[in-house]
Amino acid sequence: MLKLIALNLVLFWPFAIAEQSSVVSKISLESDSIFKPASNSTGYLVVKESDLYNWIQVWNDSLENNQRLIENQRSIYQLKIDSVQKGAKVFQGEAEFISAKAESSSGFTIIPSWFNWVGLFFVIYGSWVTIRFYSQYRKFKMQIGQLKELDSQFADHKRSSIERERKLMRELIDTRNQLESELKKQ
Repeated sequence: MLKLIALNLVLFWPFAIAEQSSVVSKISLESDSIFKPASNSTGYLVVKESDLYNWIQVWNDSLENNQRLIENQRSIYQLKIDSVQKGAKVFQGEAEFISAKAESSSGFTIIPSWFNWVGLFFVIYGSWVTIRFYSQYRKFKMQIGQLKELDSQFADHKRSSIERERKLMRELIDTRNQLESELKKQ
């Protein structure tokens, strides 16, 4: 109910304001003239009784006009809601008729529609993308493993070559020292 009232206010607020503005202008014109300063007390205003009743009548008329406007809009919306509900019932009846017809023609039939085909396409495409991703990931992981293995082999080769170089340097130094010692002996 609150949603309907809020919808009425949003949709028909300008119309209600336009209707009210004419009434408010009457009231404001009359209100300027009906309030008079009191002659025996300062700060107070005095209103004639007949002007007060006229003023109240204008306000009541305004309220009645607004109430009629709201009732008119409510009836229009109720008619629209009823027509939508009737359309939904007709659509539901047609859907039941089609499903009954499909079931009566064969025990179990699946009528592929374009929506089913589009859904099938996205499922197949998603599967294809997933398979490609995992195969690329597997290849990438295998290449990383090969790179790590190659790196460790290179480190081992470097270490062994440094050891061989040191060993050869020691042998060279030893051989040189032997040659020098033999040359000194001669």
